[in-house]
Amino acid sequence: MAAQSKGAPASVLKLIPVTSVPEKNYISALRALLRRAERGESVGLAYVEITNLDGYFANAVGMADGSPTFCLGAVEVLKAKLLKKVMG
Repeated sequence: MAAQSKGAPASVLKLIPVTSVPEKNYISALRALLRRAERGESVGLAYVEITNLDGYFANAVGMADGSPTFCLGAVEVLKAKLLKKVMG
């Protein structure tokens, strides 16, 4: 058995995409977001894009990038919502 370095995790969780076909609610949400941005109602975005190539991109643009403290607060709200789903 290979020795692990100090602090190394015992196992690694690999993310496996369920499907490569976008769900309708995903496309609808993106279109709605674009419409709000075009009307000037949405002025910033922090996002994680999950790719069908077993990867992801994370970024903040607009006011989300310009006001990182506010953005971090909003991301924590999202984190809490996702944790609630995970924990049931």
